[in-house]
Amino acid sequence: LMEPTTRIPFDQFIDQLLDGDHPLVANYFYSLSDLEPEETLALSEIWGNIPLWRRQAIMEDVEALSADDMLLSFVNFSLMVLQDTNAGIRQQGVQSLWEYEDDALIPVYQHLILKDEDAGVRAAAAGALGRYVYNGEIDELAPEVFHDIEELLLAVARGEDAANVRRAALEALGFSSSKELSPLIEHAYASKEKEWIASALFAMGRSG
Repeated sequence: LMEPTTRIPFDQFIDQLLDGDHPLVANYFYSLSDLEPEETLALSEIWGNIPLWRRQAIMEDVEALSADDMLLSFVNFSLMVLQDTNAGIRQQGVQSLWEYEDDALIPVYQHLILKDEDAGVRAAAAGALGRYVYNGEIDELAPEVFHDIEELLLAVARGEDAANVRRAALEALGFSSSKELSPLIEHAYASKEKEWIASALFAMGRSG
């Protein structure tokens, strides 16, 4: 058996990914941590050839492991899978990035909110910005960046996007001290729709 943190040779790892007839070795996910640029490129070139069921399983493992082991970094991998043609995989990619507090991810989330064709992906990206709203409120984010995030989330929450995207934007805004937030929370709470009420309560809990 390999030691828990042993990485198999990357070429061998690629071959295993493409071999849908055999299970991946238990330590395969360590090869996805701290990918070098050339490894990311090699993986991106074959990623779409991996069966969907296996891509989904890999994403589930990566999401769980990124939450459990802070010594591993799947940022480069997760950014790569945001190009997947399957919306569910892209959403899982966004969710796996939630564990990383890196300001460089902000424009990635903003782009997904504005451009991704899938509402689930847009909602996940909106939710990811909640952390940065909090950072902005405690002065750990550049004011101009904080302002852009607030304005985008306010526009989404007030806009005509899918309900799950607008609810995610409202919840992300929960940390904001903007005077424009309270009317949005009150409107959501008064909607008599269970999911909107839940989002309003979530935002209330964040805003106090």
